Amino acid sequence: LGDSGGGWTSLRRDAPLEWARWSFPDAPEQAVSCNGGNHMPSWFDIEELPLGERETVGAPRGIVAAVSAVHAMLRQSESLGFPAHRTILGGFSQGAALALLAGLSYEKPLAGIIALSGWAIQSGEMPKAVLHRDVPLFLGHGEGDTTVPCSLGRAAELALKEAGCNKVYLHTYASMGHSACPQELRDVHRFLEAQLPEKLSRAAGVPRPPPPTSEAPPLGAAARSRVVVGKREEVAKKAVRPSCKVVEEDDQLRITVVLTGVLDLVEIQVDLASQQLKLKAAGNDLYELELQLPHLVNPELASTKFSRRRQELDIIAPKC
Repeated sequence: LGDSGGGWTSLRRDAPLEWARWSFPDAPEQAVSCNGGNHMPSWFDIEELPLGERETVGAPRGIVAAVSAVHAMLRQSESLGFPAHRTILGGFSQGAALALLAGLSYEKPLAGIIALSGWAIQSGEMPKAVLHRDVPLFLGHGEGDTTVPCSLGRAAELALKEAGCNKVYLHTYASMGHSACPQELRDVHRFLEAQLPEKLSRAAGVPRPPPPTSEAPPLGAAARSRVVVGKREEVAKKAVRPSCKVVEEDDQLRITVVLTGVLDLVEIQVDLASQQLKLKAAGNDLYELELQLPHLVNPELASTKFSRRRQELDIIAPKC
């Protein structure tokens, strides 16, 4: 609520999970009752803050759309090669409440859910929402939280256990308010390591992200290129050696494909869901690139533009 996913990117830097891929989606801008009806980033409506018991009873406005959006992100992640049983969903405050409801109602069991300073939405209906009772759940809450009282965190633990969830782990922190503290983050790191061990990521076929190079920033992407000539495929040996870099901006990814020597493209096929890019140049040379994107994107809203002068193809893809 009122924050962006970028505020949590330090987890990627601090957590010792070099084999994991991270995504920090932003909530959409919408009117929020507790903000006087003004627009702000929010997954669903909240009537008042500090949060009261009634916020755990009914279904807040926009919660169905929010859960559907998270489920769509999870499906897209699966289409990119990251299976549900190797995916951990997490959130803070409002995001934590959404992560619990969306994660436990997803059609496939996840590797785990992390809910920091959150609460249980429609706690009385939780038994109907929970589809998978063996998913490990990390609940973290500050005992000094005056925005979402720690009592709501304990109520969430009770509601989840009553719904049949058998791996609920509540951690409370005496000196913490509505925030995160170093000890909580260390506990989160241990939870991540336990649920996402490296050797299983390879066994499950999850691609390992490329290490940063001097040619691209750590948040960029690498691409492998190949040229298909007729029915025979070979590694590109021509003067044209497609290269790709990705720049992560606030709300979009800017993908630049450098095609030195290519003066015209007669066909462009972009499949961001499977991270495939096929380009057909004048002379019928076909270039196929496999992308590795650092963030889930909306392929339906992506746009492309080829510059003959720069001999580059620009792809703009909004983040999910």
